[in-house]
Amino acid sequence: MDVVHLYERPIGSLAASTGVSELAAVAAGVEPAVKRDMRAEGLEVAAWWIELELLDQLTGQNAVTRRRLEESWEELVRILLQGLEPSISVVALRVYASARVPHPDVAAFEIEGTDSSAALIGSRPIILDESGPRDSPVYEWERLRPGNRVFGPAIVEGLDTTVLVPSAFELVMNSNLDAVLDAATGGA
Repeated sequence: MDVVHLYERPIGSLAASTGVSELAAVAAGVEPAVKRDMRAEGLEVAAWWIELELLDQLTGQNAVTRRRLEESWEELVRILLQGLEPSISVVALRVYASARVPHPDVAAFEIEGTDSSAALIGSRPIILDESGPRDSPVYEWERLRPGNRVFGPAIVEGLDTTVLVPSAFELVMNSNLDAVLDAATGGA
């Protein structure tokens, strides 16, 4: 997912035909927050895109344009206003700051089957309702393979995670070794 921050500022009511410098000033007032937030994301200025949107409450007209942060706010507002009716009344300005981030390729493993018995390490009593303790299987997370299913009630323990699989649910390891908890489609 890419990084996007949204900033919205009310304008009151400003005629688009006469408000270039006022709109540019409002947009420029957002710039310190944009710089702070995008730098906090670890993103360099050269990677940022700014989208500016003007909202007209009466006609529902809006306009959007994109730019790099190095460009003039006033020039951006002029570009934005070209194509809008001069009589529209701008009531809000939105600034979107965005940047693309690297999307790593995640290795997918081949589905090995539904049998999770190789990951079974024992059992223990757990209390799920008023009926009292119920002996339930315990599985080791690291031994589960893609496609393995664990039917509840059960516990899956890992080095840094413990998952309770409730009754009528199943945990399925997907091809990325993520655990997906869903309503059971079959039983153990």
